[in-house]
Amino acid sequence: MEGNISEEQSNTELFSPKPSVNQNQTHVPAWIIIILLLINLTTPVALFFMFREKRYHSWFPILLWVCAGFWLLFLAVFGIFVLPQISTLSSSLGISSTSVYIPFILGVLLVIVQIASGFILKKKLVSGVGLSKKSLWLAVIILVIGWCGIAISIITSISQILKIVSSIQ
Repeated sequence: MEGNISEEQSNTELFSPKPSVNQNQTHVPAWIIIILLLINLTTPVALFFMFREKRYHSWFPILLWVCAGFWLLFLAVFGIFVLPQISTLSSSLGISSTSVYIPFILGVLLVIVQIASGFILKKKLVSGVGLSKKSLWLAVIILVIGWCGIAISIITSISQILKIVSSIQ
């Protein structure tokens, strides 16, 4: 009888699924991650899922490059159309316009950092080393700084315009 019990136990052990550490975690489909990334308010949720699931780690360099592209587009429009007008108007009214140039310069530096970080992360992925938690956190921090940087640039521009308007009145 004991032989049968141990044989039954071994059969059930063979056919019953072994609980794994990640059994409670479900894989998030790629289309959900893309939609979450496109909706600006849900981007942190997408970054959380990308951070958690190793199969999305290869997306971080691409995401850094895409964000750098958006930054470049924003900075080009800002530098070509907005900055010269604010600067000319400020100088004609005797107001310093250096506060507008600082976010612009920081934005250019951020683009350089995003592009360089994307190449470094891609190199780690291609070499087979994989991305460490430290590298992933660095990528997330750079992305968050980029999203906050655009808001800071817009706020700085609006404050400079308000300064100009208040000096006219």
